[in-house]
Amino acid sequence: MLYTVDKEETINGITYKIVKDEADVDRVKDFFLEVMLSDEPVTKSKGVSYIEDKPPSIVKQALDIINHGVSLMAVDSDTGELVGIRTTSIVDRQTDFPLERRGLDQLLSEYPETHAHVIYWDDQLLWIPDVFRDHPEVNRIFNMFGLAVKNSYRRRGIAGELLRQALCVAKMTKCDAVLGVASSPHTKILFNRLGMEILNEIVWKKAEIDGEVYFDNVEESSLTAHYLKLKYC
Repeated sequence: MLYTVDKEETINGITYKIVKDEADVDRVKDFFLEVMLSDEPVTKSKGVSYIEDKPPSIVKQALDIINHGVSLMAVDSDTGELVGIRTTSIVDRQTDFPLERRGLDQLLSEYPETHAHVIYWDDQLLWIPDVFRDHPEVNRIFNMFGLAVKNSYRRRGIAGELLRQALCVAKMTKCDAVLGVASSPHTKILFNRLGMEILNEIVWKKAEIDGEVYFDNVEESSLTAHYLKLKYC
């Protein structure tokens, strides 16, 4: 793990803790593909699921994020069942970024078609070097990538608590700001409750590449990028 963080708290029968040991990393990786990506509105709109087929490139992406050591898991304290995740990486200003966003052709050579398009539009929406340029006071960013709760455990405040726990971890690791992308209305509501401002928005019906709209059937009309400057006492 790139960072060593100790955090664990049980609230209303759910234990929220940092993903650290190998077994938990494997569980969270599978949850990332089987629940988070397969239920994410943009991916879901194309009828894509990663429950059975787990492309190596996406597995690597998930592990690269989890191995920063700042992702959270929510576990049913009675059964031990994994019921939610908040996957996150940390990005420092001195990180060696590509000079330009990756083109769609490059992404298609690395990832399955739908996931390549998702990453392409994520990059168009939110390019971290732009955030560092526009916020010279920010040197370390807590970059929240994935949030998911198992369907049978929803409407119990678990997603909101995962976000609140994540902000604690962001401060424990001395981050200056938090970034997040929302593709569902519920996530947008949660980000708004945390006081995160909207940095950018992509409306799907206008998201054209060479005159064609790839994501033409997404339930949520847009993808939004959110930003929060952390305050320390």
